[in-house]
Amino acid sequence: MICYSIVILAKPFRRVSMQSSSSIENGMAVNLSKTKIMKFRRGGRLARADCFTYNGEEVEIVNAYKYLGITIQTSLSFSKHITSVLCKANPAVNSIEKPYLLSIQTSINFFKIKISPIATYNISVIWPFLTAANMCSLDLIKSTYLKKVLSLHKSSRNRLVLALCGE
Repeated sequence: MICYSIVILAKPFRRVSMQSSSSIENGMAVNLSKTKIMKFRRGGRLARADCFTYNGEEVEIVNAYKYLGITIQTSLSFSKHITSVLCKANPAVNSIEKPYLLSIQTSINFFKIKISPIATYNISVIWPFLTAANMCSLDLIKSTYLKKVLSLHKSSRNRLVLALCGE
Protein backbone atom coordinates (compact mmCIF):
# COMPACT_ATOMS: atom_id res chain seq x y z
CA MET A 1 0.00 0.00 0.00
CA ILE A 2 1.29 3.47 -0.87
CA CYS A 3 0.55 6.45 1.29
CA TYR A 4 1.62 10.05 0.66
CA SER A 5 1.32 12.57 3.40
CA ILE A 6 2.70 15.80 4.75
CA VAL A 7 3.38 16.22 8.43
CA ILE A 8 3.79 19.69 9.87
CA LEU A 9 5.65 20.05 13.14
CA ALA A 10 5.57 23.23 15.15
CA LYS A 11 8.18 24.65 17.54
CA PRO A 12 10.46 23.43 19.00
CA PHE A 13 12.17 21.46 16.25
CA ARG A 14 15.33 19.96 17.68
CA ARG A 15 15.32 16.22 18.17
CA VAL A 16 12.21 14.40 17.04
CA SER A 17 11.88 10.63 17.05
CA MET A 18 8.98 8.54 15.77
CA GLN A 19 8.09 4.87 15.95
CA SER A 20 6.33 2.92 13.22
CA SER A 21 3.68 1.06 15.23
CA SER A 22 0.68 2.64 13.47
CA SER A 23 2.06 2.06 9.97
CA ILE A 24 2.84 -1.60 10.70
CA GLU A 25 -0.70 -2.16 12.03
CA ASN A 26 -2.14 -0.75 8.78
CA GLY A 27 0.18 -2.78 6.54
CA MET A 28 2.14 0.24 5.34
CA ALA A 29 5.87 0.73 5.35
CA VAL A 30 7.84 3.97 5.31
CA ASN A 31 10.40 4.27 2.51
CA LEU A 32 13.17 6.27 4.19
CA SER A 33 15.00 6.84 0.91
CA LYS A 34 11.99 8.88 -0.29
CA THR A 35 11.11 10.45 3.05
CA LYS A 36 12.43 13.98 3.54
CA ILE A 37 12.06 16.64 6.21
CA MET A 38 11.87 20.40 5.66
CA LYS A 39 12.35 22.99 8.36
CA PHE A 40 10.73 26.24 7.28
CA ARG A 41 12.78 29.22 8.35
CA ARG A 42 13.65 32.75 7.33
CA GLY A 43 17.12 31.77 6.18
CA GLY A 44 20.35 30.77 7.82
CA ARG A 45 21.65 27.35 8.59
CA LEU A 46 20.05 24.52 10.45
CA ALA A 47 20.99 24.19 14.11
CA ARG A 48 23.37 21.34 14.88
CA ALA A 49 20.77 19.93 17.24
CA ASP A 50 18.15 19.63 14.46
CA CYS A 51 17.68 15.91 13.96
CA PHE A 52 14.78 13.72 12.93
CA THR A 53 14.80 9.95 13.27
CA TYR A 54 12.33 7.25 12.34
CA ASN A 55 12.81 3.86 14.00
CA GLY A 56 16.34 4.89 14.91
CA GLU A 57 17.32 5.88 11.35
CA GLU A 58 18.01 9.52 10.58
CA VAL A 59 15.76 11.19 8.00
CA GLU A 60 17.37 13.65 5.59
CA ILE A 61 16.56 17.36 6.07
CA VAL A 62 16.30 19.19 2.72
CA ASN A 63 16.04 22.84 1.65
CA ALA A 64 13.69 22.20 -1.28
CA TYR A 65 11.25 19.43 -2.15
CA LYS A 66 9.11 18.81 -5.22
CA TYR A 67 5.58 17.84 -4.21
CA LEU A 68 2.79 17.41 -6.78
CA GLY A 69 4.81 19.34 -9.36
CA ILE A 70 5.59 22.33 -7.15
CA THR A 71 9.06 22.88 -5.74
CA ILE A 72 8.62 24.03 -2.15
CA GLN A 73 11.52 25.83 -0.45
CA THR A 74 12.22 26.34 3.24
CA SER A 75 11.93 30.12 2.83
CA LEU A 76 8.51 29.71 1.13
CA SER A 77 9.77 31.45 -1.99
CA PHE A 78 9.18 29.77 -5.32
CA SER A 79 12.30 30.85 -7.21
CA LYS A 80 13.48 27.23 -7.69
CA HIS A 81 10.03 26.29 -8.97
CA ILE A 82 10.08 29.15 -11.49
CA THR A 83 13.59 28.10 -12.59
CA SER A 84 12.42 24.53 -13.16
CA VAL A 85 9.38 25.77 -15.12
CA LEU A 86 11.67 27.84 -17.33
CA CYS A 87 13.93 24.82 -17.89
CA LYS A 88 10.92 22.79 -19.04
CA ALA A 89 9.38 25.53 -21.19
CA ASN A 90 12.52 26.47 -23.12
CA PRO A 91 12.83 23.06 -24.86
CA ALA A 92 9.13 23.30 -25.76
CA VAL A 93 9.77 26.71 -27.32
CA ASN A 94 12.71 25.34 -29.30
CA SER A 95 10.86 22.18 -30.37
CA ILE A 96 8.65 24.07 -32.82
CA GLU A 97 10.67 24.04 -36.01
CA LYS A 98 10.66 27.13 -38.20
CA PRO A 99 7.99 29.09 -36.29
CA TYR A 100 8.64 32.07 -38.56
CA LEU A 101 6.89 30.18 -41.39
CA LEU A 102 3.62 30.12 -39.44
CA SER A 103 1.12 32.93 -39.21
CA ILE A 104 1.13 34.93 -36.00
CA GLN A 105 -2.30 33.59 -34.98
CA THR A 106 -1.23 29.97 -35.57
CA SER A 107 1.96 30.58 -33.59
CA ILE A 108 0.00 32.03 -30.70
CA ASN A 109 -2.32 29.02 -30.79
CA PHE A 110 0.73 26.72 -30.69
CA PHE A 111 1.96 28.67 -27.67
CA LYS A 112 -1.39 28.27 -25.91
CA ILE A 113 -1.53 24.54 -26.64
CA LYS A 114 2.08 23.47 -26.17
CA ILE A 115 4.00 25.95 -24.01
CA SER A 116 1.48 27.75 -21.83
CA PRO A 117 0.36 24.58 -19.96
CA ILE A 118 3.97 23.91 -19.00
CA ALA A 119 4.50 27.44 -17.73
CA THR A 120 1.19 27.69 -15.87
CA TYR A 121 0.95 24.20 -14.34
CA ASN A 122 -0.36 24.57 -10.76
CA ILE A 123 0.17 28.34 -10.93
CA SER A 124 -3.10 29.02 -9.10
CA VAL A 125 -1.67 27.39 -5.98
CA ILE A 126 1.45 29.56 -5.78
CA TRP A 127 0.10 32.72 -7.45
CA PRO A 128 -0.38 34.71 -4.20
CA PHE A 129 3.24 34.05 -3.21
CA LEU A 130 4.98 35.03 -6.47
CA THR A 131 7.14 38.13 -6.59
CA ALA A 132 7.32 40.63 -9.43
CA ALA A 133 10.64 39.09 -10.49
CA ASN A 134 9.00 35.63 -10.67
CA MET A 135 6.22 36.98 -12.88
CA CYS A 136 8.71 38.74 -15.16
CA SER A 137 10.61 35.46 -15.52
CA LEU A 138 7.42 33.67 -16.53
CA ASP A 139 6.56 36.46 -18.96
CA LEU A 140 9.91 35.96 -20.72
CA ILE A 141 8.74 32.60 -22.04
CA LYS A 142 6.09 34.15 -24.27
CA SER A 143 8.20 37.08 -25.46
CA THR A 144 11.13 34.76 -26.29
CA TYR A 145 8.82 32.55 -28.33
CA LEU A 146 7.24 35.48 -30.16
CA LYS A 147 10.68 36.89 -31.00
CA LYS A 148 11.45 33.58 -32.73
CA VAL A 149 8.12 33.74 -34.57
CA LEU A 150 8.83 37.26 -35.81
CA SER A 151 12.53 36.51 -36.48
CA LEU A 152 13.59 39.33 -34.18
CA HIS A 153 16.82 39.59 -32.24
CA LYS A 154 16.82 38.38 -28.61
CA SER A 155 17.46 41.92 -27.37
CA SER A 156 14.34 43.35 -29.04
CA ARG A 157 11.94 45.07 -26.66
CA ASN A 158 9.27 42.80 -25.23
CA ARG A 159 6.62 45.53 -25.48
CA LEU A 160 7.30 45.90 -29.18
CA VAL A 161 7.03 42.15 -29.75
CA LEU A 162 3.73 41.92 -27.86
CA ALA A 163 2.36 44.97 -29.69
CA LEU A 164 3.30 43.51 -33.08
CA CYS A 165 1.44 40.29 -32.21
CA GLY A 166 -1.59 42.07 -30.83
CA GLU A 167 -1.13 40.65 -27.35
